[in-house]
Amino acid sequence: MRQFSNILFALDLACALLLISLAVPASSVWIAVLSISLSAILANWIRIRAAGLAGIGGLFLVLHLVSCCSLLGVMVVALCMGLLLTAVLLAIFADYSDAS
Repeated sequence: MRQFSNILFALDLACALLLISLAVPASSVWIAVLSISLSAILANWIRIRAAGLAGIGGLFLVLHLVSCCSLLGVMVVALCMGLLLTAVLLAIFADYSDAS
């Protein structure tokens, strides 16, 4: 299950880099990339996997910044948030399956 979590983190990072091709400011794209990268690092290296949810806050900031630019950008950021949440939940449940 941990592999699926890391695959979702990679897919989320690719989704954030997709924002470059949309009408989204470059600073918002790099905030999203940094937020997702830090979330993946926190979820994989820290014993408390729920710390990976900290990246959602950065994506909310990007969502607020992108909301005035393009609707497609808002949908891509919302997709990133869903992928990030799913990846962190899979990392949490992977620890439960290892413990038993």
